[in-house]
Amino acid sequence: MALSQFDKALVDFDQALVLNPSDDVARASRGFTLLIKGSNAEGILDIKTALDHNPNNQIAELGQGLAMLLSGQNDRALVALNQVVGKSPDFDTLARVLRARVLLAKNDTANALVDLNTVLGSRPNDSAALQTRSLVWLAMHAYDNALDDLNKAIALHESVEVYFARAKLYETQNKLDKAADDYRRATQLPAVTAFDVLAQAAAKQKTQQLSKKVPCGNSTGAGTCL
Repeated sequence: MALSQFDKALVDFDQALVLNPSDDVARASRGFTLLIKGSNAEGILDIKTALDHNPNNQIAELGQGLAMLLSGQNDRALVALNQVVGKSPDFDTLARVLRARVLLAKNDTANALVDLNTVLGSRPNDSAALQTRSLVWLAMHAYDNALDDLNKAIALHESVEVYFARAKLYETQNKLDKAADDYRRATQLPAVTAFDVLAQAAAKQKTQQLSKKVPCGNSTGAGTCL
């Protein structure tokens, strides 16, 4: 799960629950993995079951926060994630990155940065935190900072969302050729997370739009780069 190999993780969690149906750590972990893959109905069922058995299940609280975030219930997501941040070293990093996404959705960029800088202070090569911080920099129009984080994140781990974010930055700067390249790359990579799925759908739309703006070749009728 930590390596974003979610299909393999699900097989192991399924097997763990076959061996021990009362293993709510495995159940909550499976629920979280299903949610991050975009399988909301299945994921929420596992999370709810785990929380019914133990309201303090930290992985289940994380899953509940993620479910609320993905459904746009940002206030509820914040309540759930606040129950995890600072409580367990095992889950603090992930909880802070997710809470930063919630805070960004609520336009609270200052506190989103606090969470992400806390993570990156101890884990400077955390690609998820770098990627999320770049989104905060973009919202703050701090484009140099955003580009620096995006380039680092891409060097560590390519993803649909990070290429989409860099493409948006390039488009804002009117660097349409670079934007087109990144939007195209975002459509080519496999969508691993629910955030990737959303970014990839938007990238496909942007690819079509920019195909009318970015010519290829110097002659009339040479076509487009996309």
